[in-house]
Amino acid sequence: MYMKVILASLMATLLLSGCQSVQIEQQEEHQARLARVLEGFAALEANEIKEWESPRYDVLRKHMVNNTDNITPEMLGSDKKPTVEEKDAIFEWANFGMEMNKER
Repeated sequence: MYMKVILASLMATLLLSGCQSVQIEQQEEHQARLARVLEGFAALEANEIKEWESPRYDVLRKHMVNNTDNITPEMLGSDKKPTVEEKDAIFEWANFGMEMNKER
């Protein structure tokens, strides 16, 4: 009886130590995958920034407000329509965004 308890304890210890090593392996694998995903997102973000800095979007950037405190009532009440050049830039930026979403 005493021998069975010792063997059962030994088996349980071996099984648990094996499970821990599997858990550690899985954790390391998960961390490596997470690092690759984060690198991919960083690359996509860098592409978005590079694209946005393109001169094609100058017509849009001149209308951008970086701080909501800078919005004036005149801006909100404006009934101006986008020019053809602005519409083209908006269309290009939207297409770029859709392509970037496909890569994600």
